[in-house]
Amino acid sequence: MIGSVTREGYDFQIDALMNAVRKGYKVREHPISFKDREIGEIKLGLGEYLDFLALVLSRLHF
Repeated sequence: MIGSVTREGYDFQIDALMNAVRKGYKVREHPISFKDREIGEIKLGLGEYLDFLALVLSRLHF
């Protein structure tokens, strides 16, 4: 299943989830946490947020 993930960055989480569901796998939630940065600031810009939104919307079937 991992070979079918085509996205990079944070998008891979949604891509992997959607591929698993599509292939009939059972999906369970296991919380993860991301540590706050001690130095520096967030690297995500508006483009990453828009890419993520576009991925989710492209996979929804209305």
